[in-house]
Amino acid sequence: MQRRSLGSSGLDVGWLGLDPSSLARQHDDVTLAIGELLDAGGNLIQVSGTDVAGVEPSLRGFLRDPGHRRDVCLNVRSAQTTRGDLLRHLDDVLDQVGIDSLDLWTLGGWAEGWDEIATAASVAVASGRAHYVCLTLPSAWQSVAIAGAVRCKPPGADVAALAATYSLMDRCAEGDFLPAAHALGAGFIAGAPLAYGVLTGKYRHGTPPDSRGATETHGVTIRQLLDGSRRHVLDGVAAAADGLSTSPSNVALAWVRDTPGVSAVVTSVRTIHQWRGLLGSDGVLLPHEIRSALDDVSTM
Repeated sequence: MQRRSLGSSGLDVGWLGLDPSSLARQHDDVTLAIGELLDAGGNLIQVSGTDVAGVEPSLRGFLRDPGHRRDVCLNVRSAQTTRGDLLRHLDDVLDQVGIDSLDLWTLGGWAEGWDEIATAASVAVASGRAHYVCLTLPSAWQSVAIAGAVRCKPPGADVAALAATYSLMDRCAEGDFLPAAHALGAGFIAGAPLAYGVLTGKYRHGTPPDSRGATETHGVTIRQLLDGSRRHVLDGVAAAADGLSTSPSNVALAWVRDTPGVSAVVTSVRTIHQWRGLLGSDGVLLPHEIRSALDDVSTM
């Protein structure tokens, strides 16, 4: 798996990252998935702070091995909005997982006192509790503002990456987050590259009763993505997958992976079988003609 630097930082990550939160009910599967990611040459594991408890037993056991700890780039997302709450949350996560520092700390909270967020980031880097900082905020200008504040505070750390949703169904990041990351000299981490499962093709002919689309949590978002004006994107991805003898998921991931400015793509899965299928996207190359057609069909 190709490794890429997060902007001008010294942190290299595999282009495909794993969010194991949805595997948490099967702790053995979390361990298997992380091991298979490392075997494939990847290293990026991302967990939301609210999900750490679910995957903690597997992460703690896996990272207890010094060799595994060196191989893993652990990214934890925090959504608190004050310096005190952020730093307490960071310490709680480190204690839960049993490590001294995070490789990447992603901050996603926003409040009028946004300087609190910048201060927390600076303190974490200065104290060694976080090696690098990533921002995932509602808008690009907020990310730029906080990145500038972090740079101005001791120890003058640069933000390593910005993160936002980005997929064939949602290309809004091309107009703000990707240019902002480039201007900051930061990397870009794409989230929800499969549009919450829509780009797997499972919803082309209806909503499976055991899918996320059938739940209250994700149902509204998925129904919006399945709006009639976007169904032609699904058809385009399915046609590309048929032509390349691969899955729609792998086509969608390869398209995001090869977008200029994208450093990494993080996806979540519900089963180890799904994860193994997505690892196959590493070998999928989109010919220029197919990529161009997908660009055209997904332009809103």
